[in-house]
Amino acid sequence: MTMKSRSRPISVLSHLPLLVALAFPFGAAAESETETPIVAQSQTVGPILADAFEQSGRVWKRNAMAYARLPVRSEIGKAVTTFTLDGEGKPAAASEAEIQENSVIVRDMRPIVGAVYREYLMSREAWFEVYGLMADTLTFHSYQSVQTLRVLTVDEALLAALGSQNGQSVQLNSSVFPGAGADSGSHTQVITLSLGDRVTDSGVIVSPEVLEKDYSPQDIAPEA
Repeated sequence: MTMKSRSRPISVLSHLPLLVALAFPFGAAAESETETPIVAQSQTVGPILADAFEQSGRVWKRNAMAYARLPVRSEIGKAVTTFTLDGEGKPAAASEAEIQENSVIVRDMRPIVGAVYREYLMSREAWFEVYGLMADTLTFHSYQSVQTLRVLTVDEALLAALGSQNGQSVQLNSSVFPGAGADSGSHTQVITLSLGDRVTDSGVIVSPEVLEKDYSPQDIAPEA
């Protein structure tokens, strides 16, 4: 599963709105300074982030499990229908995909309703990247995801190192993150780091709720 950078997370990844400053006459300038993000200009942003992730980043492993099997020869060229629930809670076809020789047929661990499961296709390469073991049987077996995230909590020290003053948010390109990859420059995006954000080493902001629900920490939290 590839996670794409975005300027600010939406849906379950969104933050609650920032607290509005008290409306004192002298508060307008301070509010503007703290709420308007600055743009990181330093050429050392990459090394700063790499060092921060090395020193304080935590590894989280995805909890996802799935059943998977290889298609039998007679299934090649046939379609797999992926079902979801409609507005009345009944199974409804959401999409179809043709089974290829390189396909892995994946099934969720739990049925969506009754005996109806959500099934879908993945290429063998994509399956191996997520689960680490190649599905090699013609019957369904369970597999545990091996995907991990390296997550850093944005603190005042990091913001200051990136040029912030008094906890001011910082804007920077996703391509400067240590896990962004060599080809990230072709689809770089600007993201905003704010105090308390959880950000991955590929430049994706993740909410604490998502981490607690879908991932498990694999190391001891760094001392404050």
